[in-house]
Amino acid sequence: MDRSAINAALLTGLVSLVLYGIDVASKLDARLDRLEEDAKILVTPDNKIVPAPESVEALQRSLVNERRLERLEDRYLDRNNR
Repeated sequence: MDRSAINAALLTGLVSLVLYGIDVASKLDARLDRLEEDAKILVTPDNKIVPAPESVEALQRSLVNERRLERLEDRYLDRNNR
């Protein structure tokens, strides 16, 4: 049997597997980026999930609005209870 043909076939298979692995890794990375964007979370390099800055800002704004609403309700109730 010709060894060069076997070596060429093995090399072709190995290169194909490496290229396939790179393709899969890049697709997974793109999907993770899309999921992070949709869920408004970030995955840190040490694989911790943290909220995106936009999510934290939105939470802070909603808490501020909630406190404002409570104060307005309290004022309204105070005026009507007199």
